[in-house]
Amino acid sequence: FGFSTHGAGTPDLLLAAARTPWVDAALLRYNFRVVGAQRLDEALDVAHGAGLGLLAMKVQGSALDPHADSRPFEGAGQWSRYQAALKATWEDPRISCALSLMDSTRKLRQNLAAALDTAPLAEADRQELLRHADDTRSFSCDGCDHLCGAALERPIAVGAMMRHLMYLQIYGQADEARRRYAELPPELRSLEGLDLDAASDLCPNGVDIAYHLRRA
Repeated sequence: FGFSTHGAGTPDLLLAAARTPWVDAALLRYNFRVVGAQRLDEALDVAHGAGLGLLAMKVQGSALDPHADSRPFEGAGQWSRYQAALKATWEDPRISCALSLMDSTRKLRQNLAAALDTAPLAEADRQELLRHADDTRSFSCDGCDHLCGAALERPIAVGAMMRHLMYLQIYGQADEARRRYAELPPELRSLEGLDLDAASDLCPNGVDIAYHLRRA
C-alpha cells in the first residue's frame, strides 16, 4: 500500500506513514527546489528510518512559464539541466527511485547516460541548479493552497490548476491538461468573485497567482 502527495502537507503525511506498519511507499514531489526544506527533510529522515520506500516525482521542478523554464544551463558542461536534476535527486540516499517521463528515445538515452554514470554531480552543476531555482522561484507553485487560500472567500484548487497549466505549457500535454482541468469540480475552478490579487500577496515565493490562474 502507498500514496502520492503533491502539497504542503507532505511532511505530516510522511510522519503518519512512518507510524503505520501497512504503508509501504510514498510517491512525493521532490526535486532541487525543495532540497534542504527543514520540515520535509526531517520527515524524510523519519520515513526512511522506518523503512518507507520514498519515490520522487516532479523531479524536474518545472516552472509555470516556458521562457523561464528554458533558460540556459551553465553548469560543468557534462550534463543538461534535466540530467543534473535527476542526478541531484538520486544522490539523496533516502530516495529509492525517481519517476521521469520519457516520451522519446532521446530522453531515454539522456536518462540512461545520467543513471549509468556513478560519479557525484559536479559542484558547478549543483550551484547552477540552485541558481535556476532562485531565478525562477516566482514561476514555481509549491501547491501550498492553505497559504494563498487564506485570502479567498471560498476554496479553489490553486495547486491543481497551476499543475495542469504546467502540463500544457511545459510538458506539451494539451489533451491531458485539459482533461484533468475539466475533471476538477466546477466550484473548485471558478474564479468568479474572488480577490486573486490578495491571494498573490500571500504567496511566499512571489508567484503571481492571479495572473496564472486566469491563464489556466
